[in-house]
Amino acid sequence: MDTLAGMVQLGPDSGSSLPTLSVLMRFLIFKYYSHYYSFCTIGRDFVEDGAVSRTLLPVNDELLASCLLRAIDHGCQAFVVDEPGIGSFLDLFIPVHDVARQRSLDKSLILLVTQQNQTQMFDRLRSHDTLREISNVLIVVYSERGWPTNIYTTTISITDVLERKVNVTLEQATIDWNNWQNHTFFPDKSSNLMGYVLRTAMCNYLPFTSYERLTEVDAGNAFDSVTGKRSIWLDGTELQLLVSYCELRNCNIVVFPEDEDEWGDVYPNGTGNGLMGSVAERRTDIAFGAFYLWFKPYNFSTYTATISRS
Repeated sequence: MDTLAGMVQLGPDSGSSLPTLSVLMRFLIFKYYSHYYSFCTIGRDFVEDGAVSRTLLPVNDELLASCLLRAIDHGCQAFVVDEPGIGSFLDLFIPVHDVARQRSLDKSLILLVTQQNQTQMFDRLRSHDTLREISNVLIVVYSERGWPTNIYTTTISITDVLERKVNVTLEQATIDWNNWQNHTFFPDKSSNLMGYVLRTAMCNYLPFTSYERLTEVDAGNAFDSVTGKRSIWLDGTELQLLVSYCELRNCNIVVFPEDEDEWGDVYPNGTGNGLMGSVAERRTDIAFGAFYLWFKPYNFSTYTATISRS
């Protein structure tokens, strides 16, 4: 098999050693996807002769849903998606993962976008809910001749803590193509969450979870979902973990109390109420309340690692 270095060519209209799209993709897959049990590719196969576990999926909309579910349940933990399959893949990602048995949390996604369709495709990406749920995203824009023209990564920007709509910022990477193999294409995004708003459901259930509405504005450690003010004080063994996490990782907490329905219920169609229903319906990102490993919400949400014993 040819080495990557041996396949790099001098880029067009450039004095740098710009790799072809095929060379770049082989490098990205071998460097960043080799630790996964398997990955899925929708579109072209860039590692046809490579010793790496992968599943090739059709671009056909009618076949993709069932094939994607089977692939995930058989261990597909990362994805490479060429432009013809991007729309269908993003629309299927959440519902397919809801019913999948395998729940790998550390997923990565590489999207391949043609230069001529970049504007149209980026407009769709900026507001798609799936990109709220995947942090490790790399977008490779390439020309008709098969050369990468720009590389982008994603960040979630939220200007209003009460706004549920996703605003995805596509940040262009600055790459020295003379030294591109040493570039970090998937930077660590977890150490600084850039003020990400974590929508949190909870109820008063001492000593695990407790909240209090303060009269003094901006005196709390979380935002109130009713007023949008930082006027809620969270306490309890579980919520102290969350507060500490956001202090260390630069995120914000907005609280959605569920004292009336408390833990609530989740129905077969994915609707529900209370803590479990709020996560299943994606009204919130996470719920706290000394949960057991109940089966009913599992088709529409997942559980953290166990943090205490009852």
